[in-house]
Amino acid sequence: MQFYVSGPVVDELNNKDALGRIYILIEKILHGHKVDLPLRSRDLDKLSPEKFYSSVFDMIARSDGVISVLTEGDQSGPVESTVASFKHKPQCIMEMSATAPRLLRGLPFVVDVTNLESKELEPQVRACLERFLKSLNP
Repeated sequence: MQFYVSGPVVDELNNKDALGRIYILIEKILHGHKVDLPLRSRDLDKLSPEKFYSSVFDMIARSDGVISVLTEGDQSGPVESTVASFKHKPQCIMEMSATAPRLLRGLPFVVDVTNLESKELEPQVRACLERFLKSLNP
């Protein structure tokens, strides 16, 4: 399966902060699947707004599911969640420092919302992804 991960863009994966650890855990837990993490891409950074939207829309459309990592102040995450819902993509939302607005929680195809505590991220991320995978293969 192929998964699109929505969340703040990072330059590289590292364990220095919670967001980096979450992305590393998603990739580790979903080994054997294709995972598109929000890593900075010079090619995407050069695109016009219209072409950038089209590229993100296409990546979401090609995925089998979307994993949204919601952080305080991330403006793109809620838009990507809405696009995923529009494209009928199953989605789980991992809340970091912010609570997903009711509109996001209520979107069609959102199958799981998990509020991540900053301590012991691995069991929380693993449980969220296991519930998500189970919902895809009932």
